Amino acid sequence: MYRLRSETLAFIDNAPRRWIYDAPVLAAPEDVFAAISADPSTWTWFPGITSGRYEGPGPHGVGSIREARMGPSIYRETIIAWETPTRWVYRVDQMTVPLAKALVEEWKVEPAPGGSVVRWTFAIDPRPLFTAALPFAPRAMGRLFRRAMSNLGSVLQARPGAGGGRRISPRQPREESVEESGAPLANPSDEAVSLPGSEEEEVL
Repeated sequence: MYRLRSETLAFIDNAPRRWIYDAPVLAAPEDVFAAISADPSTWTWFPGITSGRYEGPGPHGVGSIREARMGPSIYRETIIAWETPTRWVYRVDQMTVPLAKALVEEWKVEPAPGGSVVRWTFAIDPRPLFTAALPFAPRAMGRLFRRAMSNLGSVLQARPGAGGGRRISPRQPREESVEESGAPLANPSDEAVSLPGSEEEEVL
């Protein structure tokens, strides 16, 4: 297992590289948050997650350790923010693949007409293996996230007692990168821009 730096919440804003993705989910924010923060063994809606668990019996919150397996890779993570039902953040402490020197992921859930909008921030100090994948990795992550949120909405809607609700107006996925200095790229408009060295379209 490769050990990563122990970062705080400040890393979300200061990471060398960062991408932000938005997607609608046809379920109430409380239900969406509960599903995202649940034991990772229940993440059947997230493509590639094959197993996982929280350490200890719970209740779980800030400081809890969880482990998730995605394909052949294993990730050990520490929860560093748990603000029901709006914000959930974990830091990756160890991984079996040398992708990052540091990695923090933030999940935010916001109410929207007919359901919720989930915003996923992927903040990373990449190792060369991830850097080499930059021409396609951000686009692949965006597709993975949108598929996961679509799956999650279907799972929650299928639960007994779930209301059909009105369909959420589609929001264009928002994908943001930051320069190596950590400063956000300047682009006040909603026009698509390309990540340097890739064909990935990002909306700021």
